[in-house]
Amino acid sequence: MNKILTITIPTYNMEKYLRRCLDSLIIDKELMERLEVLVVNDGSKDTSSAIAHEYEKKYPHTFRVIDKENGNYGSCVNRGLMEATGKYFRLLDSDDWFDTKAFAIFVEKLLKFDVDMVLTSYNTIYTNNGTTVRHPFNKGCLYDKIYDLPETNLYDFIYPPVMSLPMHDTTYSMEILKRSKLRHDEGISYTDMEYVYIPLQYVKKFVVFDLELYQYYIGREGQTMDPESRKKHVGDLYKVIETLSPYHFTDIEQRHTNLLNVQRGLMQNVVWSALNITLLQIDKKGINIYKDKLNAILSITKRKDPVLYSMVNRYFRHVPVLWFWEKFEFASPRFFSWLIKLATKLGNVKNKLLKPFK
Repeated sequence: MNKILTITIPTYNMEKYLRRCLDSLIIDKELMERLEVLVVNDGSKDTSSAIAHEYEKKYPHTFRVIDKENGNYGSCVNRGLMEATGKYFRLLDSDDWFDTKAFAIFVEKLLKFDVDMVLTSYNTIYTNNGTTVRHPFNKGCLYDKIYDLPETNLYDFIYPPVMSLPMHDTTYSMEILKRSKLRHDEGISYTDMEYVYIPLQYVKKFVVFDLELYQYYIGREGQTMDPESRKKHVGDLYKVIETLSPYHFTDIEQRHTNLLNVQRGLMQNVVWSALNITLLQIDKKGINIYKDKLNAILSITKRKDPVLYSMVNRYFRHVPVLWFWEKFEFASPRFFSWLIKLATKLGNVKNKLLKPFK
């Protein structure tokens, strides 16, 4: 039986969370036979592989375990792309899960549509207090309607303050992924930006389902979004920017505005992240390497895409002391680190005071 959907689950030392993830995919038998779940075990040193093989043994027509040497997240995605046989493809991190009821409906709907991209909303679940934050689409979005991306301002659908298209929302057709020749950078983190950005330029037809499918678990120690992990892997962000830059700045004037709006949102997010982490580490060894890279990125952005530069520049308006950091490099880095933190706090206070009037 032809598979309607391939789900790739990159897995590394996730024995604590993997069962929850895989259990969330157990739905009606007939629907499961239309699924292909690739658990790509990235050289785990715990029992992750053994757990995954339990599901493969119990549901042999759905689950398949791929054991490989450690190569980080991107290598797992690349392997999943190589092995996938489904009509559609999407990612699921092994510490996250799907809402099972929504997932069953999702698969049923996929059987009825022939599009390049499918969007579903997601929830963020915070580990420290169990709070759930919903990320719905805006009210102007019509569900189950096939939209033409060149004619649709997808930005109108995205719920603020995200203002970008996350991996958690996005399912692509395998045809689009093959056309885009998507291949993730290997050995680094944050390549989910590549997954969303690169195939997007080939999308014409897309649909939005009214489903809160993806459950994003945030706050786990060692997670790539953990502040300390982000500081450690700031260089990975610059590598992702270097990968995306040729896609973004080449023939930019030939792209339709609606596509460009979403691409700018994605680029803004990754540049903001790199900028923020770089500046917070201003008093750490090696900052000059990243400062030069940051300046190069800002320079090419200002020259090639002034609109994106204006979007990125909002960060500087919120933290005006960064101008001094750029102009007076001879001063103590620790002094400017203190100024940045002070300015950030003052900016937060200002935002809170103005909130009732916005």
